[in-house]
Amino acid sequence: MKIKIVRGLAIFLLIEIGLVHYFSAQHEFEEAWILGYLFVANFFGALLAAYGIYRRKRWGWALGLFIALGSLVGYVWSRTTGLPLLPAEEWLYPWGVTSVIAEVLFCLLVPLYAWWSKNETDSPAGNPNHKWRYLAPFAGLIGLVLINFYTYSVDAQYPELDHQHVFFLWQVRLQPEISQQTLEEDYGMQLSLAAVSALDSIVDVRMKILDPEKAEKLLEEEHFALLVGDTLIPSPHVSRHMFKNKTIIVMFPNRQNIVQSGTPVSLVFDSLRVEPVLANK
Repeated sequence: MKIKIVRGLAIFLLIEIGLVHYFSAQHEFEEAWILGYLFVANFFGALLAAYGIYRRKRWGWALGLFIALGSLVGYVWSRTTGLPLLPAEEWLYPWGVTSVIAEVLFCLLVPLYAWWSKNETDSPAGNPNHKWRYLAPFAGLIGLVLINFYTYSVDAQYPELDHQHVFFLWQVRLQPEISQQTLEEDYGMQLSLAAVSALDSIVDVRMKILDPEKAEKLLEEEHFALLVGDTLIPSPHVSRHMFKNKTIIVMFPNRQNIVQSGTPVSLVFDSLRVEPVLANK
């Protein structure tokens, strides 16, 4: 009986891991297309592993462990040094926390299953006499709905946990617009790059620190956005700690490829905006 409970929990956790990555895939596509594809692959891999475990196959556990450990490594990597071309992300991102909990629990179940499988026999898959045949899957489905609905609610209620800052267009229009020269002379910063990269999925903006004391006026605000015509693109990733030769790297998701080479873009801070520059590649 114990081994059946462990298997059922493992299937439940794998489905949850896959669903979290599926729900987060669109957000990742907007930041870097390769991450989006990896999240989709995680979803299908987790479902395949869950099916393998349901069929009592060892490869299901092996695949599930690979997916869970790989996801954990990716999460820690993205929150410490940051993934390639992307700065470090927020640790307490709701979907990420939910996924980590499921991944850790699954990893703990693997040795538990290996231990109990040596001492307990298991009945064939799909035993029609099992009293939990219908109740257990139904309870699992309800659990998945409740967990993901709660995670979605927290994610929607606290967008700042994803390093997002809500700018309203009317507020931006009221902000004073400064020139590139003023940005350099009064705020000690130089907009050195505004380029479309990663197959047009990211707008890479880089600001060179000319005078750290003057630049601190804007750096303390911590929030950036990109104004493209009448569209505002908040930056989900602001890396104050990612200094390379005193350069701040800010990655803006290029939704629907709105920014192309030659598109005028304006860098927006909490208190002001910079005159438009032409994006390049």
